[in-house]
Amino acid sequence: MKTKLLLALLCAGMLFSTMEFKAQFRLLHYWHFNNTLPTSGAGGIHFGTGKMNSDFTKAGVTTGYLRFVKVAGCALDTGYWDNLLGDSINQRVGYGACCPVFGATVSNSAMRTRNPTDSMVFYWYIPTKNFQNIKLTWESMSSSSASGPHRMNYKYSIDSGATWITTNLPKLYDSASLAWGKITLNLSAITTINNNNKLMLSIRSGTPNTGASGNNRWDNITVEGDSIVTIPNGVHELKNNTLGYSLYPNPSSDNVTVISSSKEPINISILNVIGQVVSFIERKENEQAPVDVSILSKGLYYVNITELNSKRSQTLKFIKE
Repeated sequence: MKTKLLLALLCAGMLFSTMEFKAQFRLLHYWHFNNTLPTSGAGGIHFGTGKMNSDFTKAGVTTGYLRFVKVAGCALDTGYWDNLLGDSINQRVGYGACCPVFGATVSNSAMRTRNPTDSMVFYWYIPTKNFQNIKLTWESMSSSSASGPHRMNYKYSIDSGATWITTNLPKLYDSASLAWGKITLNLSAITTINNNNKLMLSIRSGTPNTGASGNNRWDNITVEGDSIVTIPNGVHELKNNTLGYSLYPNPSSDNVTVISSSKEPINISILNVIGQVVSFIERKENEQAPVDVSILSKGLYYVNITELNSKRSQTLKFIKE
């Protein structure tokens, strides 16, 4: 009955405000390393302490990055990260230009953090603005039982690394085996990390981590979550075009652009016919980059556009072919 009422209101050209919608699970960040690391797998290349940006970050989300650096206060900085041949577990084909055919001449790359790692820490910067129920998944592997680190010890920060905590973590560590295996760290019970642009994860290697040989291997790191969007400003008439926004092309099968003479930054929410937000995008001032709708099912959608400064809003109809 509630669904029929909502459909009736939508068809009549209205959307209610101050309602919070939650979309399906979305991929926020993805490191497959095929674009950021050499594909030879030869290793021996020191990538320094700079940031390794994600191969894919969802539109509207701040880009994530990885860093492998010495622990604050440690004098030594002799551990390093380099490349090796990767694996296909947890691959997300089509995201961030992933992935070549596994086993081909140009194969998948992976990354390894090399001993001595006792004074090193692996940082993941993983912003979650407008998302909740965060889940991390990746594959990992230890180089050997004698010299490769096995345990991965976790902490997280909600203030960009100023403080590190383990509060409400579902587990404090995982252990890498001697073959590629899938690791999942479900953080959905930690509400403080939701909608947080300062979220970071810290991973410290356990023993054996002091020798000149041995490493821990990483590939296909993904960060996923549910979107959180609130549609503001009373009841809107879909046919009201007083703000002057339009969509082009409409219908579309792959991309659609919001067009306007307004210079304001905007939020764009795409809703299906039962009011679920299926996509959320932030646009800066004067930005008119296309919105990717290729993964949406065919049908009718509603595009709610909210100006961040004036708080005015307009909703348009859109057809996905």
